[in-house]
Amino acid sequence: MACDFFYRGNLPDVLLQEKVLKWISEYHGERALLVQPRSEDEYSTEYDVSKSLQYPEGLTTLERRMYRRGHGIKRLQYPCNYYGVIPIHRWQLDENGQFVFDRSAEGRLVRLLKLPGALGLPPCDDLYINCYADVVVKEGGYDRIISSSLRFALLLRIINLRWFPGLKVGDDDNVYDEVAKVLQDSSLEETFKDVTMNYKKCWDRFEMEYDKYYQTRGAKKVRVGSEKRDQAKSIF
Repeated sequence: MACDFFYRGNLPDVLLQEKVLKWISEYHGERALLVQPRSEDEYSTEYDVSKSLQYPEGLTTLERRMYRRGHGIKRLQYPCNYYGVIPIHRWQLDENGQFVFDRSAEGRLVRLLKLPGALGLPPCDDLYINCYADVVVKEGGYDRIISSSLRFALLLRIINLRWFPGLKVGDDDNVYDEVAKVLQDSSLEETFKDVTMNYKKCWDRFEMEYDKYYQTRGAKKVRVGSEKRDQAKSIF
C-alpha cells in the first residue's frame, strides 16, 4: 500500500544544506543526481507558489479557489539557482523523492518538474515536455513510498533533528509522527543527533527499538519492510 509524503520548509544556511544533501545522497546512492546552482543564468520559469499563497481576508471558498487560479502560479524570468538531490528513474526527471533547495528563495524546499533541455534530463510527465517554460517548479517536496515508508520517515526525522528544525512533514498514514513518537519515547532521539552515525546504523537501532516498542503496545501500525537499501555511495 502506497504512502504519500509531503515535506516543506526553508533552510537558508548553505552549509547546513550541504550536510542535508550529503545525508540524502548517501541514502539514495548511485541512483541520484546532484543538481548544482546556475545562478548566473535566468530561464523562463513556471513557479507554483499556491502552497504559501497569502489570501485576502473574507474570501469564500469559491473566491479562494479563483484567487489561487489567478495568483498561484508565477510566470517569470528566474535564476536556475537550485541545489539538491534528485533520484533518477529511467534517466527522466521525476518529482518523487527530490530534496532540492531554491537558493534564490531563502533555501525553500521545492521540486523540479522540468529543467533546461541542455541538462539532458527530460521530464517524465508529457504535460511538461511541451510547456512553454524552460523550468517548472513546485513548492515543497513529495514522495510516494510503496513498501519502505518507515525508512523514508526515519530519513526525514533525522534531517529534522540534526540540521533542519523547520522541516515540516506530513503523510497519509501518520508514519512520520509514529517514527517521531518511537524516538521520543526512547533514548534514540538524542542518540540520532550524533552526526557520526550513518543511516544504516540508525536504521538498525531504530528497527530493534521499534520491535521492542510495539511488543508492549500491541500490533505494529506499520510493517517494517524486509528490503535492504544498498549502501549509499556519496555523490559529493
